[in-house]
Amino acid sequence: MREVIFSEAITGRGQLADAGIVYAEAVTRIYLDRSLGLLSVEHTGEINWETLQSIKAMVWGADTCAIEVYPPRHRVVNNLPMRHLWKLGPDDWWPDLGREGAVEPGTLRERYFGEGRSQ
Repeated sequence: MREVIFSEAITGRGQLADAGIVYAEAVTRIYLDRSLGLLSVEHTGEINWETLQSIKAMVWGADTCAIEVYPPRHRVVNNLPMRHLWKLGPDDWWPDLGREGAVEPGTLRERYFGEGRSQ
């Protein structure tokens, strides 16, 4: 179930600024679906990475990993200025751009076929 956890119309943007949200003036509403791990951020069209990162940290904690999905063109739904962050679980894989640690095969398929190993 989706709930509104922030609305400019209800509380004003001061609430986000007080919570340490960077560039809070770009955010108009934040929805959270706890069951899906989906954070939807409605904005003015001027939102940036730092703002999304600080909202993610406020809602799920700074050490939580979340992703955005950019679908194929024929699957894009773009009828509102809104960004969606999907919370990953502790066992979900994500591309660690810092490449910390060795890549280890994590599934039976990877182990069986030798996928995911460094050459």
